[in-house]
Amino acid sequence: MIQDNLPRHVFIIPDGNRRWAMSRHLAPWEGHIQGRERFHEISDTAFECGISYFTFWAASEDNLTKRDPVEISFLTGLLRRELEGNIVEKLFTNHIRLRVLGGWEKIFSDNRFSDCIHSLEEKTAVYKDRHLTILLGYSGKTEIADAAKAVRAASVVNPDDISFETVKRFSWTRSLPSVDLEIRTGEERPGWSHRSSGALPFIATDSAYYHTETLWPDFSKEQFLSVIEQYGAYERRFGA
Repeated sequence: MIQDNLPRHVFIIPDGNRRWAMSRHLAPWEGHIQGRERFHEISDTAFECGISYFTFWAASEDNLTKRDPVEISFLTGLLRRELEGNIVEKLFTNHIRLRVLGGWEKIFSDNRFSDCIHSLEEKTAVYKDRHLTILLGYSGKTEIADAAKAVRAASVVNPDDISFETVKRFSWTRSLPSVDLEIRTGEERPGWSHRSSGALPFIATDSAYYHTETLWPDFSKEQFLSVIEQYGAYERRFGA
């Protein structure tokens, strides 16, 4: 499916893995396994229909520091296996540039894992048409704080000249374009939603926002394509 008004940058907040598992009397990590399968299906579909930037919030800072230690251990192991092996062939076969953003290096203390991620980022930097960004150990509040610290440390910046764009140049997401469409799954109450830890504060300020009660493991390729089609008919006014 190729349409005229295709979003350039889609951001997914995949909520509902644990609730999906609980509803089936399964362990929480079974939901993460199904969520991984959905990630591959939806990201493949996004690139196939012409979307250039696909950003996926794999795990928040709180996910990897505040949950039950057994679940955290399983989730981090699953993420390691994906980023060290399962996703590699896809990147090089389909010429996809990888970025992994967030506070993950402070959480994953294994140098081998860190070296693997940085190597993939460096080797795939030559690809220009497809961009996969994984948010890992991410918090928008931490991104804002780190950007502010970086601005303060940059003596070349005149305090009187600091603007939103100034701070953005020091953010984790500075190399990414603005988000056009943000999709959040697993909303618990119809008509109500919430911002997750200040998600992408520097590039999602003007994004269109779609939320659904469908839990992430049940969010199908067909539903994703329906949202993309609806976006094509969505008129943006940007305050005008």
